[in-house]
Formats: sequence, structure tokens, C-alpha cells
Amino acid sequence: MGPKKEGKNVLQYVIQMRERPEQRRAQKNQKIKYDHKARGQNFIPGQQSVDLSHLETPQQEQLRHLLDPKVFPEKPGYTTLVNHDIPLKEDAPVKQKCYRIPE
Repeated sequence: MGPKKEGKNVLQYVIQMRERPEQRRAQKNQKIKYDHKARGQNFIPGQQSVDLSHLETPQQEQLRHLLDPKVFPEKPGYTTLVNHDIPLKEDAPVKQKCYRIPE
């Protein structure tokens, strides 16, 4: 057996591929194709950002009522406007990860 050739590691391979001009062209073309239909959107607080135009007028009104800022405020928290029940199995333990409530 002859001496073992040292191969390139993954990082060296990726760096070399990025430097190849045809690879750069291909990435640029993919970005142009991907961004072709993209459009920037800027929202200000309180602005309606949900497009309901595909719904009929009564359905739009029902959803607008549900999307009331009193029910879904900018900052999540507690509300007394909506009540719901969560049915649980009698013998199943409740498991939930701990998380911080945003301030």
C-alpha cells in the first residue's frame, strides 16, 4: 500500500466551492429567482396586517371581531375577555416545560 492521501476537511471544501466563479453565479441566479416575487413589508403598531380579501364579507367581519386588539394586544398577557376550558384525561399527568412570561 502506498501512503495515504490527506483529504480536505468539510470547511476547506465549502470555502473552495464558494470561491469558484460558477458557484457564485449559480448562487446569484438562485437568489434572483427566489427574490423575484418577494416584496418588503413594513408595519406600524395598530396597522391591520392580515389579508382577509379571500373571504366573504360576513366572514371578514367575524374575523375582525376576533382580531380585536383588546383580545390580541401587542404585549401578551392575561385577559378576562375570553374564557375557555381545557378538557384533561383524569389519570394523565400534566407535563409542560417552564418558560418566562415576556415582560
